[in-house]
Amino acid sequence: MTWETVGFGAILQTAVIFIFRQNQKKVHTSRLTEPFGALDFGLAVNLLTFLRCPMTAQPARYFAFGPYEAEAIGPHGWWGVKNKNGFNCLTFIDKPGCVFALEAEAKSLAEEWNNGKVFEYPPEPVIVPRIPDPVHDARFGKYVRTQRFVNGRWVSPIPVDKNWAQAVDEYVET
Repeated sequence: MTWETVGFGAILQTAVIFIFRQNQKKVHTSRLTEPFGALDFGLAVNLLTFLRCPMTAQPARYFAFGPYEAEAIGPHGWWGVKNKNGFNCLTFIDKPGCVFALEAEAKSLAEEWNNGKVFEYPPEPVIVPRIPDPVHDARFGKYVRTQRFVNGRWVSPIPVDKNWAQAVDEYVET
């Protein structure tokens, strides 16, 4: 379930935009805006982003060590889920970098994770080592040595096209 399905997201989005505009004017017209006096643009954008994306929360890879506990982060009402080491391990698959939630969601996530939820992570990327090619390495080294700094740019007398290897082989270094 996302905030959009409830309809609360649109209401809160409107409220955040209103509060932000009031803060720009340095005028608070109602008691509703007083708790958000320190709300800045970055925080408003984070809140809107948080509300507009589907929530697929799980602990960060390599930090999934229970028991988990919801904790308040900062004075603005953001919450995280910390692991047994006190590290905020909350992440969202669909929103990398988003590490906070609202209080109710953080508490429900901590409870759900403590009840033995199994987490699925994408496979680690496989990095294939480069196979050394002495001929290519020698050609490329020769090409790099031909570079000269002219009029604020690095230029080479060897044209880079589909025949660059032949051009490098034919070039005589001085």
